[in-house]
Amino acid sequence: LMKFEIRGENYEIRPYICSPNTEFPFYINITNLCNAKCDFCCNNNKDFRKLDMDFLKEALDIVSNKVSRISISGGETMISTSNLEKLLNLVNSYNRCITMNTNGSFLLQSVDMLNKYENIESIQLSRHHYDDDKNNEIFKIKTLSFDEMKNIRLNSDLRINCLLIDGYIDSLDEVKKYLDILAEETNIYQVGFISMMPVNEYTKEKFVDYRDLIADIGDEFQEVEIMADGDRCSCANYFYTSKCGRELFVYFRYTKGYGCSGRSLFFDCAGLKEGY
Repeated sequence: LMKFEIRGENYEIRPYICSPNTEFPFYINITNLCNAKCDFCCNNNKDFRKLDMDFLKEALDIVSNKVSRISISGGETMISTSNLEKLLNLVNSYNRCITMNTNGSFLLQSVDMLNKYENIESIQLSRHHYDDDKNNEIFKIKTLSFDEMKNIRLNSDLRINCLLIDGYIDSLDEVKKYLDILAEETNIYQVGFISMMPVNEYTKEKFVDYRDLIADIGDEFQEVEIMADGDRCSCANYFYTSKCGRELFVYFRYTKGYGCSGRSLFFDCAGLKEGY
């Protein structure tokens, strides 16, 4: 149990039951704004007040030595380059691993800026289908194509997160097809397949449980680790050997919901709270 007092408020962070350690992730929601219009998203897409950078610095000064990584999310994290640079200038100074989530719309024009920050470990690209047209259909915008990905020269790793959605990527065969295409057409080596949180009617109707998919997983997948934190979340990690012979690290994950009981700290325009 890790305890902190920040601006008179007490925070208690408990390690994940499946992976006990003395560090925890620190999540920062930089904005609610997003150019995509995904049916699965619970984001209200309304701009909110800018982050209180003084408060954020004060919190990080106290907890950063216990932080395993700083994860920046949104909305769309790259929708405002100036706001993102201000945030990166601050969090990069703590010498902690930084990860970022993005739909990729503004990634090509942001590469030079991102490459200035040596602590960015990975850019997590949301890409929910191997077919460009179907991916565009899900996001309701033109998204980054595999051809465009080949031209990205990031100093950090580019990784893929794919939601499992009924009617799109919804079976083990579809997962393998996605991985084989990715291995053949890109240099990406890490891919996550994620069961949606039941946050609205769409996610409930289109929900795919990854645990059903991997029940009869084939020899192409070499198990690394399977973990669960009670019934709140679970994950399964594998190495996958693609048809072209390239090996990919693949993880499956499900989180039951956005809890506010301490596995991490979460910061947005409303301030600091305990997160899932």
